[in-house]
Amino acid sequence: MTEHDWLTGSDSRPMFELVRKHSRATPRVWRLFMHGFWLGQLPFILEKSARAEFLRRMNQLEKWADTGRGPRRRYLNVFMDRDAEEAMRRTVGVASQQGPSWKTAFQRQSDLLRELFGNPFRPVELDPDWLTTDVLLLAQGIYDDKAFDRMPILADALQDAGCATDDVLNHCRDATATHVRGCWMLDLLLGEG
Repeated sequence: MTEHDWLTGSDSRPMFELVRKHSRATPRVWRLFMHGFWLGQLPFILEKSARAEFLRRMNQLEKWADTGRGPRRRYLNVFMDRDAEEAMRRTVGVASQQGPSWKTAFQRQSDLLRELFGNPFRPVELDPDWLTTDVLLLAQGIYDDKAFDRMPILADALQDAGCATDDVLNHCRDATATHVRGCWMLDLLLGEG
């Protein structure tokens, strides 16, 4: 895989193989990937009671990623497997299914991998000068509130703190980016990554 393939590709399978040994490839990041992907399937779940159960499980998965504490009972489904990498591998595999709900699955997965891992061909070094009170409060608020619409404001605060790194500023300002918890930039600032 080349850098161009990573930045523009729509097949998550080779991307997954590239990053599965990456230092960010932790159970937390895999669970946040699965949360982001499976939540995108919600519009295709038509039955009201199934939607409610699905959302409950998605909330559990996100909490598991954030706290490291899994559900008390073992669920028999792809996103609640205790082995996060295996669950991730199966999540990538299900995207090849047929039907309207799967038509854009590989593209959504590819976008999420870029969101979680950034550009593995050009990793960003954190400059401690960027960690101003404003930047940290904004980053934590965005993460806690899932307020990804504030990412451009974070870019401005980073720029005020002396950040001139295009990859960082462009990521925060990209209105077309898929932003989720586990975002490589937020994790970098918050010491999660």
